[in-house]
Amino acid sequence: LGLPAGGGFLVLQRFRVNTNLAPIPVIVVSGRANPDTKDLALKAGATAFMKKPWDEKELLTLMGQLLGQPNPSVAGPTLRANNARI
Repeated sequence: LGLPAGGGFLVLQRFRVNTNLAPIPVIVVSGRANPDTKDLALKAGATAFMKKPWDEKELLTLMGQLLGQPNPSVAGPTLRANNARI
């Protein structure tokens, strides 16, 4: 969220108004773990919010849910979104 030239909140807002990018889920992972930052990120267009340090299994599970694959495994199959493999 702490990016130069406007920051992550502005990037999220611009992402959401772009018709090509708007449908893509965005997970914000931030060291700013206060409730205000989470609320601002979600209002700016984040699909989900995780605080650092993040847990690999939790992140993969969340990614799977957002991509319609609810039970990904850390060592298991690759997550897929259209033609992209994650």
